[in-house]
Amino acid sequence: GRSQNLGRSVTRGLDFQATYSIPTENAGTFGINLSGTYLLSYKTMQTPTAPRISQLNQIFQPLRFKARAALNWDMGPVNVLARATHVGGYLNNAIPTAQKVKSYTPIDLNVTFRIDEDEAKPFTIGFEARNIFDTDPPYVNLAPSSNGSGGYDATASDPIGRQFAVSVRKAF
Repeated sequence: GRSQNLGRSVTRGLDFQATYSIPTENAGTFGINLSGTYLLSYKTMQTPTAPRISQLNQIFQPLRFKARAALNWDMGPVNVLARATHVGGYLNNAIPTAQKVKSYTPIDLNVTFRIDEDEAKPFTIGFEARNIFDTDPPYVNLAPSSNGSGGYDATASDPIGRQFAVSVRKAF
């Protein structure tokens, strides 16, 4: 245990975001959103003069590719949103024989109803299904720890599976 943080890291990559809205006369408004990060390199140094070591796309380190895509439909009092969150595959090198971990892409669905016509102080009821297809996280050869895990990587996926939620909101 050093008492000072002398390490360094150098990250190079691309962040991207694109949003497009398609209003129609009779079918409401459709929206498309795509965002993500593609890392070109991630290198760390234990001290400022130590050699740079690439740790990109390894377990518990920044992953090369993460993205989120969403489709939205809004018509009158109804809004429907479908969202896919993608985490690219990576290398589990925390074990003696390195393991390739598969990518993970759960899909969520949200439906919201606006009950109150007052746009400044709306009253809404929402229904949400997270991981609607109950996609299992990829298997990762890890022992259970106080941070979770034990067969999955808690930093890159969620073992809970499909979840449902209901929300009620009122602005004043």
